[in-house]
Amino acid sequence: MMAIIIFGVCVIPIFIMGLMIRQGKWLMLLAGYNTMPAEERDKINKRELGKRAGNLLIRNAVEFTLLGIAIYFKITWLSFVCTAVISVDLLVSIILMNSKINLSAQAAKFNKIGAAVFIILTSLILIGIGIMLYNGEKEPDIIISGEEIQINGMYGLNINIDDISGVSIIDKSMSDIGPGRRTNGYGGIGETLKGNFRSDEFGDIRLFVKSESSPTILIQRSNGKNIYISFKDSEKTKLLYNQLFYETGGLD
Repeated sequence: MMAIIIFGVCVIPIFIMGLMIRQGKWLMLLAGYNTMPAEERDKINKRELGKRAGNLLIRNAVEFTLLGIAIYFKITWLSFVCTAVISVDLLVSIILMNSKINLSAQAAKFNKIGAAVFIILTSLILIGIGIMLYNGEKEPDIIISGEEIQINGMYGLNINIDDISGVSIIDKSMSDIGPGRRTNGYGGIGETLKGNFRSDEFGDIRLFVKSESSPTILIQRSNGKNIYISFKDSEKTKLLYNQLFYETGGLD
């Protein structure tokens, strides 16, 4: 619900501003235009600028609304698509506005430099977001070898088997168990929860779960936070539990 409220607070002003600018009003709210000398502003096709900038803001309002819905309903693929569409729309629109609107030579040069900087920064941001989301959404690789359990991936760790006081399987999803509050972890835009969480009932815990999938493995530790693990595929979770149960000598 909070995501819907936040996006609503952001989207409504953007939509209203888009409508006004499209009608040729509130142009002074546009960055760059409001800092131009009056003589340079007089050379700009204000009707074309208002139309293009207004349409962009209206589209952005719709795109951000869809992004908010995708995040709220945890539709991961739609969140990726909306993020990409917003970035590409901004980039293409800026380039087209620069080419279609009459600008002085100095302003045109400035806008070309700005567009180049925007392309580079947007590319770096998208790459960074993509890497983070890929690593965050990817299920951890868990290797049981000798005296150690290795959980590889984001927020991964190595656990000494001697430090394990119990291994059990709970016929509930983490959502039903109650993940608590995230303190230093990945909340994802889907069902993935990773990292450190704090539960009023269980205290500090570490999660590697798909929150809506069951069953869930609980690894209790003598020293350190208890760990919860679940995969999208319930059979994969059960198989891991059997391996853990065997390697730890039947602690439960």
